[in-house]
Amino acid sequence: MDRQRELAGLIRTEYPFLKASEVLLFFHRLKCGRYGRFYGVVDALFITSAFAPSSCTNGAPT
Repeated sequence: MDRQRELAGLIRTEYPFLKASEVLLFFHRLKCGRYGRFYGVVDALFITSAFAPSSCTNGAPT
């Protein structure tokens, strides 16, 4: 649970302009493989790398 809270804090700090619906859309797309394939457990580094500025347009992950 601590890792989840830390990740949530990182996302809030780095992307304060994102709405909750945009974050949910990002995680949906992440699970569907839009940001690359992952194996086993998804860690915070994988998630924050997928959230990279190049994957955001107009404040929303693409």
